[in-house]
Amino acid sequence: MNQYQCSTCSLKVTKTTGQGSYGQLWANISNTNTIVSSYRYDSSTPVISAALKDAIIAALSSGTLYLGSLSLVEGANNSYASLELRLIVDYTVPPSNVSITADNNFTAAGGSNHGTMVIDGVNQTIPLTGYTFSKTVGQNLTLSANSPQNDNQGYQRIWHTGATNPSNWTRNGEFRWSNQTYSFTVAADDNGKRYVANLRKICKPNFQNSFVGAGNGGVIKVNNTPYISPTIQFNVIELNSISGTALYQVINGIEYTFFQWSDGSTNATKTFNPSSTQTYTAYFTSKPSTANRNLHTGTNYGQPIVL
Repeated sequence: MNQYQCSTCSLKVTKTTGQGSYGQLWANISNTNTIVSSYRYDSSTPVISAALKDAIIAALSSGTLYLGSLSLVEGANNSYASLELRLIVDYTVPPSNVSITADNNFTAAGGSNHGTMVIDGVNQTIPLTGYTFSKTVGQNLTLSANSPQNDNQGYQRIWHTGATNPSNWTRNGEFRWSNQTYSFTVAADDNGKRYVANLRKICKPNFQNSFVGAGNGGVIKVNNTPYISPTIQFNVIELNSISGTALYQVINGIEYTFFQWSDGSTNATKTFNPSSTQTYTAYFTSKPSTANRNLHTGTNYGQPIVL
């Protein structure tokens, strides 16, 4: 109330039709659709009205709500007042649910699913289409990758924390997190999104020589350590590095000189970054060795070699 003569007088607020002549409007204000039954002129405390809330909800479809105010002492000479009505509406949007899919980046051994994952503390088998579930916006979600697991190509999959090709979490293909466990608050834009745990394969490459007419024996270096060819298999996380060095060697009187690797590289020492289990082969050219055969000639040029 801005101005009034009677501080102890009160008014009421009602829901009206907002239509008709002035006389009809005035009569309609005095109806029984009460929003606030009694409010003193000198009061400054806002009124919380459940009836007003219900009236607003009922008027949402039409978009219009008419309110009227009438003094409870309308016939008194001092009931005059200058009135301003202000509505303060606090909207609470109910929480919405979103659909999220969790997945691994491989098909598990047997081919019937995508392995397992811990979702909010519960170990879940991931279907071939991913594990889809509902969460409420604002809730916390925790995804944890299980490591190791075996895929249907014969590889063991692990959560790799190294610098090269580390494991990570992606959302619809975009990087989100690097730790094995990923906790976050669900947002509205998570709806329809796919979170994938990207585990890495353990590849098992080996190395061997290939000598013309002498098989694949001899010696070959792997990571600068000599091994008998063909070597054992080495565990290498996919796309990480392993090096091989082809060595000059003499076998059964034949000299073998490095020619090229199986991928065509002609560097004797080669760094490989395997994406699968495979054998790296060093190929050699050969020629008879003249060492230790007691070959000699005379002191004059043109003389024959004596065996």
